[in-house]
Amino acid sequence: MKKWFSSVNRIQVILFLALFGVSLFLTSLVDSTYQFNANQLFTAYQQDLLNVNAYKLIDDMRAQNILQGPLTDKQAQWLTRRARLYGVQMRYEDVNRTTVWIDTNVASEPAPLKQFSTEVIANGKTYGYLTVMYLANFSELDNQGAQYQNELLLRTRIAYIAVLCLSVISSYLLAKLLSKHTAKLTEVAMAIRMGNWSSRAPVRGPLELKQLSVTLNELAQELQTQEEWRHQLMADLAHEIRTPLTTLLSEMEAIMDGIYEANEERLGGIYEEMERLSRLVDDMEQLTEAEGARFSLRIKSRNIGHLVRNVYQNFLQMAREKDIKLIFIPALVPCFAEVDQDKMIQVISNLLSNAIKYTPFFGTVTIGIQWHAHETTIYCEDTGIGITADDLPFVFNRLYRVDKSRSRASGGLGLGLSIAKVLVEAHGGSIHVQSTPGQGSRFWFTIPNSYKKVEQLP
Repeated sequence: MKKWFSSVNRIQVILFLALFGVSLFLTSLVDSTYQFNANQLFTAYQQDLLNVNAYKLIDDMRAQNILQGPLTDKQAQWLTRRARLYGVQMRYEDVNRTTVWIDTNVASEPAPLKQFSTEVIANGKTYGYLTVMYLANFSELDNQGAQYQNELLLRTRIAYIAVLCLSVISSYLLAKLLSKHTAKLTEVAMAIRMGNWSSRAPVRGPLELKQLSVTLNELAQELQTQEEWRHQLMADLAHEIRTPLTTLLSEMEAIMDGIYEANEERLGGIYEEMERLSRLVDDMEQLTEAEGARFSLRIKSRNIGHLVRNVYQNFLQMAREKDIKLIFIPALVPCFAEVDQDKMIQVISNLLSNAIKYTPFFGTVTIGIQWHAHETTIYCEDTGIGITADDLPFVFNRLYRVDKSRSRASGGLGLGLSIAKVLVEAHGGSIHVQSTPGQGSRFWFTIPNSYKKVEQLP
């Protein structure tokens, strides 16, 4: 039973049954409508023909002078033959409709199909009433009418069977075509699941399947990029950790062997390498904490102008060491926002640190605030080396480094912007970048002045 249900539950079978069911319903609806209209038309035709035959019979009675009863046997037989010739039964009565002069078995038929009564008039005088009708045995009286009905019914059935066969074939082909695309998508998804990131789905089929194919391909591309970054991360970690560890081991071994003296200078060098390792671990811990959303924000209304100014003053010495002009542009009005002060300082510090780090000597770095009624924007501009268009979309991705050599020289893994992005989004804001290679970069982030939890944001 389960196996049968599994077979029926396949998308090709479901599509076939759905399409065939719709075709069957529409075909039945069209057939029922056609039959109803045909019956209506045929009934109207029968009624009109009955009226015409009645008047023909009256004309025949006038021509034979069979108007006044009682009728002779010969006259009755003649009228009976004429009635059968027209495919009707007849009853001829006197003016008062009390005496029946001729009745061709009308009284024996309890359920006439159609009937028509009219006066028999000649030379302005009414001689009687003629009633003609189609009875239940109409098919025996008019073979042409019966043949027409039978032929119409036969052709309708043939057309109905042909439409059903066509519906089965078209439903099967269409279901197979649609399921073929979904089967290919499933195959690609399974390949991606097994780690084959280079698999791509063909963008074919209906619009929804095309959109699904594009989304699946973008997902595969993103996973492939993430995998490349993961490999790069392992290489970076190995490089970053190996260098200070090698230095530490060499220094310690030399001191233990008595080659170097354990003086303040040697121990200071060892301490710097250990500090570098500590920074690496701290960066990784911060990123893991931020991306896992395990940090808790201590939200409080803060004066953003004072907060940014304090960070600016902390970096003045770092800028002077490179003869960089560091400029602070405050907002024109007091600006307050509900933020976690420590996390916000970390974001601004990351932006300023990167700006100074990648700006050459005698350059300019500007930090400023733009305050609005519902949100606050903090921007950082520099005249540094800039970012290429190829790297620009990925600068906020975790573990992505635009300039690996500079990052190694400074002892970082390029996690600052990734952490900044997560912290800004935790405040319900967004962070952006514009850059021109060789001319500098502009980073800015916007946060709402009234804090809302991320899950409550629209």
